[in-house]
Amino acid sequence: MTDVPRSEKRFSNDAASWRKLLIRVDTEEWMAAVEVLLSKSSEACQWMVHFLVGPEGREIIRSLLALLVMCCLDPLCSVREVRTVVASILEKTLESALHFGDPGLDSLTDALLSLLDKDVPENVKNCAQYFNLFSNFTQRVNLIAV
Repeated sequence: MTDVPRSEKRFSNDAASWRKLLIRVDTEEWMAAVEVLLSKSSEACQWMVHFLVGPEGREIIRSLLALLVMCCLDPLCSVREVRTVVASILEKTLESALHFGDPGLDSLTDALLSLLDKDVPENVKNCAQYFNLFSNFTQRVNLIAV
């Protein structure tokens, strides 16, 4: 078994780092696009709320807690980063639904809170984004109420 020369390892690590950076930049661009759509369009917000309350959306939210979100096939993709992105989308959806007075907001919060029964206790190590989501949302609601 021969060792890989140090320069080849470094090049390989540099290429992997660049690829990961490019994926992160793409993800940030998608997040920015989703945030604009949700904040500027009540129809987009209503669609997203309806989707998340439905079976596919609930499964995505459950997967967020179970580390299976969007089935990251790329070994360079951090599952934690994916959870963070999904939590950001959920947070922006809640914020926009609140802003637009979307009637599905109660259903979405109920769907998210229903995870406390089973999914959260089973995945407690991975629930930081889940609890931060509610913390940020309640702070937003309190700001609006004041």
